[in-house]
Amino acid sequence: MLIDLTQQALSDSSRLISALGQTEIKFKVNSLRRLIKDDLSRQFDQNESDMVAVCQRLDGSKSGQIIFMLPEPSALLLIKKLLNEKNLLKEMTEIEEESLTEVGNIIINNCLRYFVKVFHESISGLIPTLTRAHYEQLLNMLTGDSSENDQDNYLVKINVAIGIYSFNGYILWPGFLCQVKTGIPVSVTDPCSGITQ
Repeated sequence: MLIDLTQQALSDSSRLISALGQTEIKFKVNSLRRLIKDDLSRQFDQNESDMVAVCQRLDGSKSGQIIFMLPEPSALLLIKKLLNEKNLLKEMTEIEEESLTEVGNIIINNCLRYFVKVFHESISGLIPTLTRAHYEQLLNMLTGDSSENDQDNYLVKINVAIGIYSFNGYILWPGFLCQVKTGIPVSVTDPCSGITQ
């Protein structure tokens, strides 16, 4: 169920982002896992430690972050291809940074739109921000002020396809976004269980 919701959010995002840019982009869920804080870092490639991330702080009964992140070379490739940029600079321009922030904003808001409707009461978020950091730093941001190492978090590994290029990205959110409302029927497979595809 949770994989289906995430894929629906990504499909909606693909259409919106492709319409904004100069080329078609597709997102697909590769895997979804529920992990405690200490296990998250083991899921990342040590050779792709530097990330570009769009982070949105969530405020509600609990706080935390929902994060869309890409390895830095992949983020640069995505936004240059999306905007059909010809320059080969290895740094993003201000316009490219703003565009990547909007890409992350669309993905995050579509995920929240589906999740909140099914799993959680009303929740608000601050304006998303673009951050460059080692993935360990981003994982520390994920749960906000929580120091509970056994707290559940969700890690979605996604495939990003744009033109002839394909690479991995990640979406992360704290487990409280997957709390089922009273009265909503739950499928036999618990939507908050560890799931892989």
